[in-house]
Amino acid sequence: MRFYISIFLLWVGIFSLSAQPSAKKLKVEARKYAKEALPYIEKHDYQKARSLLYSAFSLDTASYLYAYEIAYTHVLEKDYVHAIPFYKMACKKSDVTDYCYVMLGSTYFLLGMQEEAEKALSEGLERFPNSGRLYQAMGDVNQLNLVRALHYYEKGVMADPSYPMNYYWLSKLFCNSTEEMWGMLYGEIFLNLEENTARSKEISQLLFDTYKNCIKFHGDTLVTVQFCRNSLTYPNEHKTEWLPLTMIYEPCLEASVPLGGSITLASLHDIRSRFIDVYTKENYHISHPCLLFDWHKDLMKKGYFECYNYWLMRYGSPHEFDVWLSKKREKYEDFLKWLKAHPLYVEKGRQFHRFGNK
Repeated sequence: MRFYISIFLLWVGIFSLSAQPSAKKLKVEARKYAKEALPYIEKHDYQKARSLLYSAFSLDTASYLYAYEIAYTHVLEKDYVHAIPFYKMACKKSDVTDYCYVMLGSTYFLLGMQEEAEKALSEGLERFPNSGRLYQAMGDVNQLNLVRALHYYEKGVMADPSYPMNYYWLSKLFCNSTEEMWGMLYGEIFLNLEENTARSKEISQLLFDTYKNCIKFHGDTLVTVQFCRNSLTYPNEHKTEWLPLTMIYEPCLEASVPLGGSITLASLHDIRSRFIDVYTKENYHISHPCLLFDWHKDLMKKGYFECYNYWLMRYGSPHEFDVWLSKKREKYEDFLKWLKAHPLYVEKGRQFHRFGNK
C-alpha cells in the first residue's frame, strides 16, 4: 500500500511540474512584455510602459533589466525619488552592468545627494574596477572640484584606455587651464576613438583654437610657445633630476614653428611634421616614449600624415579644409579607408596618460 502511495505522489509531482511554465518560457514571456513597453516609452506614456514592465519583472525576477527600465521611466519623468529604489534593486542582480551603477549614482546626484552618489559609484567600481564609464561618472559628479574630477578621469584613462569619454573631459579641462599640452594630447586620442559626433567636432575645433592661443607670432622676429606652466623636474632612480614631458614638448614645438607665420591647417601640418623630426632627432622617442608621437611617425611613413592632420582639426578651419579637400579628395578618401582598417590601437600596456611620463 505504501508503494502505491509513493507512486501516486511521484506522478502528482511530475504532473504539477509539467503544468508549471519553464523558466525559459517565463523569460521569453517577460521579454515580450518589455518589448511591448517600448512604444509607450516613445509616446511618453510612462504609466502604461511601467505596467508592462512590472509584468515582465514578475516573470523574470533574476534579471536586472526590468527594474532598470522601470527606474528609467521615472527618470524620464524627472521623478528621481521613485527611480532610486528600482536602480538599487537592479544593482543587486547578478547580471547587472556598470551602467546601472552609473545611473544610480547620477540619479542621486540629480537629487543633490553627493555623498550617496559617490558611494553608489564606489560600490560599482568595487564590482567593475576597470570600468572607464564609472570613473567618468565619478569625475562628472565632482566637476565642482576640478582636482578630484581630473583624478577620476585620469584613473579612468588608466583603467580603461579604449573608453573615449574620459579623454574628452580631460581635453576640455586641460585646454582651458594653464596646462594645455595635456589637453592637446588627450583630445587627439579622443578624436581617434570617437568620430563624427558633436563631441568630436567640438574637440577638433578646440585643438585648432588652442594651437592659435598658445603659439603667438610677434612680427617676423619672435615666436612664443606656451602650452604648460607647471614644468617641475622629478628625481629618477639614480637621484638625478629627470625632465618631464612638459619640459620636452615646448622646446621641441618652439623649434618647429617658423618665424613670421600664422596658424592654419597647412602650417599646423608643417609644424607637427617638424616636431616629430626634432623629437626623434633628440632621441626623446626613446627617453620619453609617447603613443601619439609613435603614431605620427607611422602615419608619416605611410604618407598619410597630411591627410590625418587635416582630418584631425578640420572643424577648426572648415573653409580651409574644404579648399584643400577639393584638391586632395582621392588621397583623403584612401586615407579614411586605411584609417578605418588601421585605427589608433589603444589598450592597457599600449596607452598614454599623464602619469606615465614622470
